[in-house]
Amino acid sequence: MVQRFFGCYLLESDAPERGSKGRTYIGFTTNPRRRLRQHNGELLRGGAKSTRAHRPWKMLLVVHGFRCQVQALQFEWAWQHPRSAKRIQTSRAGKNRRLKALEDLLKNQPWASIPLNVTFVDDHEQMLSAIFEIPTHMRMDVAPIDSISRTPESNNPGPASSKMGSDSICCADESLRIWLCSKCGATNHLRCSAMRATMGRGKLVPDIGWCFDCIEGFEWAEILRLTSSLG
Repeated sequence: MVQRFFGCYLLESDAPERGSKGRTYIGFTTNPRRRLRQHNGELLRGGAKSTRAHRPWKMLLVVHGFRCQVQALQFEWAWQHPRSAKRIQTSRAGKNRRLKALEDLLKNQPWASIPLNVTFVDDHEQMLSAIFEIPTHMRMDVAPIDSISRTPESNNPGPASSKMGSDSICCADESLRIWLCSKCGATNHLRCSAMRATMGRGKLVPDIGWCFDCIEGFEWAEILRLTSSLG
């Protein structure tokens, strides 16, 4: 089974006009190359209205490795609204601030526990040095835009076992105890949730955990209450 691609990207206007220079845009996509063509008017359908006046655009980077569309869209919103997001304290704008906001986002929970990839597009590898101290289990690389959506999401667990059902978004081990998210109904492994919640935090027992699908946070005591054994 091929896992679908879900990514969040950063654009920068390449237009020479003063009102366009330095403008940025953050969005969600399942196909970075096609999405860039939509923003630049090369395709008749698609592309945000707010980007029409500042064409052409160049894609600087794509963050990918999300387990589902909901997860990626939540990341997109948090990146677009750093002041509103609880995990980021200051408002950011412009390319450098967008990069700093991305770094802050990747270093804070729940995103810090997810093995995401940050891929810089072709000629923008110099920006690799602009992001630093992200969690060591995340990966940064440089790739042509045409190859990004075809990159295997190898950092993520494989497809869930058929025994656990289509709502399973954790690993394929059928012997592990599970808990059901009371918000979205997704199946999560207790052990996988504990590993994710304690990764890089120096704790043996988590105080809070997150659903792998909808990213809803729960007190660990509540997760234990929601836990059951596979029959």
